[in-house]
Amino acid sequence: MSGGPIEGIILGYAAGEGVIKNQDGTRYQFTRSQWKSPREPVAGLRVDFVPKEDQATEIYLVNPAVGALYGTVRSFEKSEIMIPTLVYACYATAFLYGLTMLIGVVVAYSYRESGSAKWYQSHYDYQISLFWKSLAFFCWPSP
Repeated sequence: MSGGPIEGIILGYAAGEGVIKNQDGTRYQFTRSQWKSPREPVAGLRVDFVPKEDQATEIYLVNPAVGALYGTVRSFEKSEIMIPTLVYACYATAFLYGLTMLIGVVVAYSYRESGSAKWYQSHYDYQISLFWKSLAFFCWPSP
């Protein structure tokens, strides 16, 4: 099967090879040499490609700006130091915008079980307890 360009999603990419699935569920193999966009291919990106038999050729990101943001978020999530730092930053900016502390505690609860080491998990536990202690302090009636 060969024809004009169609859209799909990258299901996976490793060691210079990947798989793209189009909207009807057909899967196509591809190699790095068929990738035409400047960023590296990453699972989950929407792409435009030309199918040739079971191969995807002439592969481009559908929206490069979204692809760049998605790649940045994925690399941010992979760093176990960055998420606790983000929560601390949310807490620090809570003096200006109180809502950021709520965002920080939601992130801490979301990532508490994802830490690979007890040390990282203890950061999330500390951040959660810090939120509740701060909330009690600010809600306590003054004499």
